[in-house]
Amino acid sequence: MKQTYFAFAAANTDGVNHFKMMGANVFGLEDMVGGGDRDYNDLLVGIDFKNYVTV
Repeated sequence: MKQTYFAFAAANTDGVNHFKMMGANVFGLEDMVGGGDRDYNDLLVGIDFKNYVTV
């Protein structure tokens, strides 16, 4: 069965928040129904914001 998880617990069918802020601009994902082991290291996503100036 395919499962889709959202950043808001109320939107998830299991009522669990599957995303957690792990650090500055780094988010961890828990991929198991019901929260699994709740280590949030199943997928780590980092975002690096940069300012670009066009001339």
